[in-house]
Formats: sequence, C-alpha cells, structure tokens
Amino acid sequence: MTKSLNDIDINKIDLNKHKIIIPKGTALYRVIEKGRDPLIPSGKECRFAKEPQQYTPEKYAEEYKQGHGALVGTGNICGSFCLEVAIKESGGYVKNPVTYKITLKLDIEAVNMDSICVDEGIPKPYITEDREGVWHEFYGEKVKAIRYESLKDNANYNLVMFPDSIDDFANMFIVEEILGENLGRSRKCQHIKL
Repeated sequence: MTKSLNDIDINKIDLNKHKIIIPKGTALYRVIEKGRDPLIPSGKECRFAKEPQQYTPEKYAEEYKQGHGALVGTGNICGSFCLEVAIKESGGYVKNPVTYKITLKLDIEAVNMDSICVDEGIPKPYITEDREGVWHEFYGEKVKAIRYESLKDNANYNLVMFPDSIDDFANMFIVEEILGENLGRSRKCQHIKL
C-alpha cells in the first residue's frame, strides 16, 4: 500500500530538518475578493482557509485584526509562486477577483513539504483533495510558512504563511495589484533553487 500524508504525524517530525529559505525578491501571487486586503486572511475567499461557518469573511477579517484570527479561523495567507496557479486555485471561490503580486522584502523561513514527503516515503503528487488542508496540522508549531505542491498543478508550488508567527508581517512585502492588461506578462512560473 502506498503511503500518503494521512500516514504521518507532524508532531513526530523534526521540522528543523525540513526548513528552507524563500529568498527576498521572490514573488507570490494571490487572487482574492475585490475590496479585501491581500495581507489579511480572507476566510471563504481564500481556497486555503477554513473558518467556522458562522463567521462571514468580514467578521473573520475583523477578528484577525483584533488578534483572534487563530481562534476563529486558520489565520493563514496562501500565495502561489505562479500566477496561473493562483488563478486556478481561486477558480470558483472568488466572485469578484482581484490579483496581487506580493514580493518578499526579506527572506522567509518555510517548512518544505517535499522534503518531509521524501523522508517519509510519500510519493508525488502528495496533495490530494482529502489532504489539501495539510497546513492545518502546523498550527501551534511556530512555523512561519509551508511550501507544498499545488493541488491544481502539482508541478508548481504554493506558500502558506502564518502571519501570527512572522514578526512585522505586513511590512515584509511589496504589494502590487495586477491589472488586466498586465496579467499576461506575469504568467511565467518561478522555480526557486532550494
């Protein structure tokens, strides 16, 4: 029987062994609902966030601003290293999409899920519909970010960041809205050497 992410216990893994640096200058792409701040977890608009159903995206964002994000939702932000992947990942979830390019002004430390899966003998693709929310298992682990393959395009990657674990999170990025005429220019995927 082939091993999957369901067969591992994150609590028993030495996460320090699997840490990588995502270098400053790296661009991430995020597609969110019009009117939302791209650096605040957006609840239902973000494919990579779950929150209790009684919380609207607006209430979720407000609770996060008040410092309660981890209690009412996941308190994470997902960006894709490729614009095309960000668009695929948000398809069907965002009604009035706005696309952002978010460029790191500083290096960020991340856990590399590829490395964990190699060590644990889990073959690619390891992200499946039932394991797409693997990042939930990292809450409370003081992890800043997780790099893992995209469900929609497993040749490319996403980065889930945990703002509560990153000092001065809002000032770590250059944020630019990508307007329609510029979408075609930003489609080349970045492949980061690890």
